[in-house]
Amino acid sequence: MRDRPFLLMAASQAVTSFAWLIPHMALPVYLIVVEKVSPWVASAGLTLNMLISIALQTVVTRLTAGFSRTVVIAGATGLMTSGVVAIAVSGHTQGLSQTSLILLGVTLLTLGQLVHGPAVSALVTLHAPKAARGRYMSIFQLAWACSSVGGPVLVGSLVELDATLLWATFALMILFGGAGYIWALHVKSSTHNQTEQFQATAKGTTPP
Repeated sequence: MRDRPFLLMAASQAVTSFAWLIPHMALPVYLIVVEKVSPWVASAGLTLNMLISIALQTVVTRLTAGFSRTVVIAGATGLMTSGVVAIAVSGHTQGLSQTSLILLGVTLLTLGQLVHGPAVSALVTLHAPKAARGRYMSIFQLAWACSSVGGPVLVGSLVELDATLLWATFALMILFGGAGYIWALHVKSSTHNQTEQFQATAKGTTPP
């Protein structure tokens, strides 16, 4: 497969998909093993993630429908990164401040995921040629699965090594993933323009 924009999208999703491990795996392990907070805090974070996902997915998708894909992906990246930063900062506080920052981080992270998921799925679906759409979507789903394979090792290793490094790694993955998607959109646009110019030249006309 030589579809460069799609390969960039798949690679970007393979990196970004690790953000989905945070509410279900990384955060509970971090809170109980490193911060040694009450287990109810981790449970509250997971419950909040699920409630926001159920209640707001349709609303968020509708609200972002009128924006360009670049803006939507950049916004999702910003929200998820801000969520990770809030969780990381919570490690330097205690009591109510810590719990508030954790729940704020989960809220921002979840909202970013709700913005990101439908946008990139639609992007890949529209980009894929009709004749090869099934193959494209299969590869894209494999990119999502990367975090399921590598996530437990990553989280376990970084929690043991350094909690700050854990959250820095997640933040960088989200940022690199978002940048990769935006670059893929740029490459896709440039390729489309070059194709139009080539076709217009072949016909002896100038594109508008």
